[in-house]
Amino acid sequence: MPSAPHDTLTEFSLVHLTDPHVPGEDQALPRGVDTASRFAAAIEAINRLSPSPACVILTGDLSVAGSAGAARRAVGLLRSLRVPVRITFGNHDDPEALRPLMGRAGDAMGKKACQAFDLRGWRILLLDSSDLGLRGGFLGAGQRHQVRVELARAPRLPALLFLHHHVLPLGLPWVDRDNLHDWTEFLEILREVGTVRGVFSGHAHQASRQEWNGIPFYVTPSAGYQFFRDPTGPRVSPEPPAYRLIRILGEAFATEVRPVEMSAPMAEPARPGSASGV
Repeated sequence: MPSAPHDTLTEFSLVHLTDPHVPGEDQALPRGVDTASRFAAAIEAINRLSPSPACVILTGDLSVAGSAGAARRAVGLLRSLRVPVRITFGNHDDPEALRPLMGRAGDAMGKKACQAFDLRGWRILLLDSSDLGLRGGFLGAGQRHQVRVELARAPRLPALLFLHHHVLPLGLPWVDRDNLHDWTEFLEILREVGTVRGVFSGHAHQASRQEWNGIPFYVTPSAGYQFFRDPTGPRVSPEPPAYRLIRILGEAFATEVRPVEMSAPMAEPARPGSASGV
């Protein structure tokens, strides 16, 4: 059954939140940064938004290294969020550790790799690019097929796609080796379908906007810490945590990165090699 045309005056907002990297109480601060406090501050900032967003989409790396203690702490912080949240996973997440901790909200993480839902005349897809604990991203043939199927279910609705790993290379070798490894096959789907209006990801701990075939690809900064855009390797910058606000009006959207005000600087200087990977 074809989807009904949506109201062109529809107006609402979404928040994209990613990469908080919350450690357990017994773990070292990731790269010398008190990411738990920063994640809490980002959640408080989102709770103060007026009007409230329709949904927060969190694209992974909620905790550090899949630690059970880190997962408990991260989920505890997340429970203070006063708007609905949908979650997909990153390379640092252990889905089996996170789902039971979410309680009733566990369904927000989805049981399928490709989560799809309609929201006020838009089709929203959350993709799971995590690949058995590896740093790089991978959707696989099955999930790519599901993307086609879910977009075909609503052929008249504009769509936004969210995943953890960035798709298009950023020109930074240390992070581009870990982007979405089957990105060329993924792009072919987007070319053929024609309803995708934007793709949002995290993983790189910095802001970016690129365009391919008329589709904008956004990377959202981390809710924990940012990296300098340095081709020689990852170096933590003093920038604050951030989230991305996505404002939707009818069939169009606008987006901006919102830095989170912090009352104190990073807990201690970041040291190279204090954490591995991104």
